[in-house]
Amino acid sequence: MSVNLVEANHVFPILQKWFSKTGFPVICFNYAVWIPGKVMTKKQIPIALFFLMLFGLLCSRAILSITEGCWLVYALFHIHDWRKKIFTNPLLIWSLCPVFLFLLGTWQQPLQISNYDFLLTLSAYPVAAFALVSWQKDHPRKSIHRIWFAATLTGILYSLFYFFQNYQSLLEGLGKGQSLPTLMDQDHLRFGIFLCAGLTILLFSNSVKPIVKACLAVGLLGFLLFLSVRTAWVMALVIVLVFVLGRYQDSLLKKPFRIVLFLGLLLAGIGLAYLVFPTIQQKIAYSLYDWQQIQKGGYQPDYSDGTRWAVNRAAWEAIRHNGGSNLGWAGITDSLPVYFAKLYPGNTPGFRWPFNQYLFWWMGAGWWGMLLFTAWLLYPMIEGIRKKNHALTAWSLALAIACLVESNLAFQFGVWLHAWPLVLLWLEEKKPVISEYGNS
Repeated sequence: MSVNLVEANHVFPILQKWFSKTGFPVICFNYAVWIPGKVMTKKQIPIALFFLMLFGLLCSRAILSITEGCWLVYALFHIHDWRKKIFTNPLLIWSLCPVFLFLLGTWQQPLQISNYDFLLTLSAYPVAAFALVSWQKDHPRKSIHRIWFAATLTGILYSLFYFFQNYQSLLEGLGKGQSLPTLMDQDHLRFGIFLCAGLTILLFSNSVKPIVKACLAVGLLGFLLFLSVRTAWVMALVIVLVFVLGRYQDSLLKKPFRIVLFLGLLLAGIGLAYLVFPTIQQKIAYSLYDWQQIQKGGYQPDYSDGTRWAVNRAAWEAIRHNGGSNLGWAGITDSLPVYFAKLYPGNTPGFRWPFNQYLFWWMGAGWWGMLLFTAWLLYPMIEGIRKKNHALTAWSLALAIACLVESNLAFQFGVWLHAWPLVLLWLEEKKPVISEYGNS
């Protein structure tokens, strides 16, 4: 199982040193959000909030939570921008649905505090939607993209810096199926999802020169392969596929042989990546060995996939023995250890939730709650297909697939990474960008 290799708080001395040298200006790729000594304008406030929110995502959950609270205040202050749209705007309606779906798993134990922790987590959806709709009229999209790219670069440099400082021990860890150290509290899986969000924004952005976009995309994909997070690999593959099919679908349909050529190039690229990146070879070899141990039976707590398999199996047993389940959110953490102990006597799970978002909703809200959740989760993808918003389609599909192996949307990082990029991409169709560089 992956372990924390480097403490995340090592980054703070580096940031403090940079801040002391620059006088703490908030500058991202030559765009100044605020310079000390000058009064921040009304239009600069949301830009500064966005920057601080991404900083909080990478380095401090407290700052992330505070900035989301500030976004709520911002949205309420601009109530005139969305008051008349609340029952007609599909995005706003979609963002409010989780709050009502949450009730399906609350009535079973309505006084449990953990229920309302989950509600607070889900509140990121309406906060993101109402805040960005309020900001939609005059938000500088190019600057938002640059801030996101700067945050992505910061996360990559952090991981590379510690790799070169500790490459011997890290190479040994990579050989055992571990991943590189990352920001975001060493949550390498959610960090991989964050990088995939950056990849989506980059590929579908029209504000970047084609040659620059290509170079950045290749570099980002290369780092994702080196990071050694399988979920991020699959998400990146889905995003690239949707990008290519969406951008060149007319050309591919007119000349079907190009589809064969594209698939051949894709397979060749995957094969080349396997040969070039030892992390891919080691991760695949480790995964195959992991599954071989699972086939032997029993609980395999020393292996990542072994733990996931055992916990998800216990979740399925809980569903089977509770009439399709409907235990409530608080009931998930109470019942999972019970069924785990029945399957693996003498062992206790290290996790109290399934590694599958659909199982999570099935346990908490029943099969009908799981179906409603799935319909809600896939709706943005359908909206993207209908409006030919390929970026929205790519991100929605990638997250839906990631939910097969993780309960991403049950915790702060996962919900944030779903909500904010999705809302940004959803609003792309409302304010189309004319590329300065032609079709990119």
